[in-house]
Amino acid sequence: VLNEIGLRPIFTALLREVFLPIGARLFGDDAHRAAGVRGVATGTENWGGSSLDDHHSFVVQYQPNTDKHLDMHIDECDVTFNFGITPHEDF
Repeated sequence: VLNEIGLRPIFTALLREVFLPIGARLFGDDAHRAAGVRGVATGTENWGGSSLDDHHSFVVQYQPNTDKHLDMHIDECDVTFNFGITPHEDF
């Protein structure tokens, strides 16, 4: 887990400066949430995006030859941001 190896301050700054504004516009309260993006309705509700205040940051490495199917999971997050850092052509 990245927080435990000293990266908590970096991800806290990212949360405050990047993810909180995005979360508020997409999943925040009525005062912050956008009705649409470039003419497309978001269709979202207040799922806590305006009050993001904590994070659980980690990295997972998947292998194209072994990870063909990933099961769905449920956690206690209000909002989750996932980033793929591998070119999609590798999968």
